[in-house]
Amino acid sequence: MKITKERLKEIIKEELELAEQEQTPAANDEKSGEAEKLASTKEAFSKKFLELSKSVRDVQGLDSMEMQLIANITLSLINYAGTATGAMKLKEIKAIVDKKTEA
Repeated sequence: MKITKERLKEIIKEELELAEQEQTPAANDEKSGEAEKLASTKEAFSKKFLELSKSVRDVQGLDSMEMQLIANITLSLINYAGTATGAMKLKEIKAIVDKKTEA
């Protein structure tokens, strides 16, 4: 999957912030718990994407154009997810995709 320079910078920044948080004790336990939960959730999300990337090998008939489109759409969705209206719009997009891909 092709990753943009901007996204790579964001990933590195997130990882550095997580490493920094692990090294410095949290000001209070509540914030620490929330940070751990968020890191755990992102880690689970990342692991799921890794599993998905491995399962692509088993997909029959997938050509390079389709792979590039899927990668671009996925990157766009991940970048959009962090915006203020991201969750609502992502639900709408999922409903459309579900409807269009029904067999």
